[in-house]
Amino acid sequence: MLLVAGMGTGVILARWLGPEGVGIYALLLLMKDLSYRFSNLGLGMAIAFFIARRLVSARRLLPLACILAAVLSGLSLLALLLVWREPWSPWHNIRPFWFFLALPTVPVLFFRTFFERFLKGQLHITAVNLADMTGDFSQFPLLGIFVILLDGGLTGAILALVIGDSLRMLFLAGYLFRFRAVVVQRGDGEYEQASTPRLLGGLLHYGKWQYLFLFANFLVEDLPLILVKSLTMNDALVGFYSRARALGRQTRLMTMPVTSVLFPFTAASEESVAVRRTNILCRNMLLVTTIGVSCSCLVAEPVIVLLYGSEFRPSVPVFYALAPGVILWPFGRFLATHLLASGEPKRVFFASIPTLLIGGTSCWVLTTRFGILGAGWGASIMFAIDAFVRLLQYRARFGVKFRDAMVITREDIERYRQLPELIKNRGKRKKAKTRSESDGEPTLEG
Repeated sequence: MLLVAGMGTGVILARWLGPEGVGIYALLLLMKDLSYRFSNLGLGMAIAFFIARRLVSARRLLPLACILAAVLSGLSLLALLLVWREPWSPWHNIRPFWFFLALPTVPVLFFRTFFERFLKGQLHITAVNLADMTGDFSQFPLLGIFVILLDGGLTGAILALVIGDSLRMLFLAGYLFRFRAVVVQRGDGEYEQASTPRLLGGLLHYGKWQYLFLFANFLVEDLPLILVKSLTMNDALVGFYSRARALGRQTRLMTMPVTSVLFPFTAASEESVAVRRTNILCRNMLLVTTIGVSCSCLVAEPVIVLLYGSEFRPSVPVFYALAPGVILWPFGRFLATHLLASGEPKRVFFASIPTLLIGGTSCWVLTTRFGILGAGWGASIMFAIDAFVRLLQYRARFGVKFRDAMVITREDIERYRQLPELIKNRGKRKKAKTRSESDGEPTLEG
């Protein structure tokens, strides 16, 4: 269902906004993502880590987190207002009305992400998934109303984005505050009785390396898009690249839910159990994404033309260039998440430096020479370097052999053989479950 909503959103944006409108929309999405990555100070991941390790209770931490979200998002808005008209800004030629209309997405993203971390830290994953469904399934019909029925164009698309993100944030806030008795744990760690300055200092101390890593990861993800804009100054080319990237990211509908729960599960598990879980995820997801992306490449051209229109045909070779990176992204992400949850944020950040230096330089050279096609190649190179460096780091830290994380085992094959039976048994389960049962930890087979 999320795949249908995501594809439907992409179709409406491409068909009714055109390449240039899609490019501007992608740059406005970049605005909120860059604001959060630049200003969050790693506090989101620190919240999840502190709660998963029971260093402090959610009740103790929630008021402080809300204050921090308000302050940091306010500073981000101020910074955007100061720089958006500068010649080097990606948004300097965007109409002021569209720019200001998209600004509310920045504070909404801060609050939404912090609320998500509270729930993920306590393994209340169902609530987070329901919030994502609320946002996606509300944005899709809103696009139909504002863009198609009311002919609102890019203005309608931005309104749908703001409302969809706000509904997602409000759902999380309602869950946190209404069901406080369900989601609040009693912390038994050193920060439960600490003063507010000491608690904040502990969050910042843990979050500083998380912040640097996540900002580096943001650059790996979005540097090609930024280079396309800065080197070509052509919003239509940005639109071609963003549609190819969006199609490749549809595979993340399988991996993102797993990534979101891997951090709190790893932080709360014994090392041997966590390593075994990560090995299973890495090698099986590598197989699944390889098969899925390979099949997607076979039908990429007719699918892009059918969904987005013939004017988006330049996105087809870009998708082919992005394919290796799409395959390797989950692998590197799983390993990095495991290392972060094991208390290694500093080492994880320093391992990002080769990716930024070598991959970023390659991306700049290729984009300068080949345009959006070079940006796709550069993105794949950066993801390949990142996955290789994470594998080396993971092996050195936990003594894992390469084949443990990369090669399918007999145990995996047997699990695939049992998959139809597992699905059949799941269908026979009772549908009426309590909320605590639905938020419980899934089995390894599940």
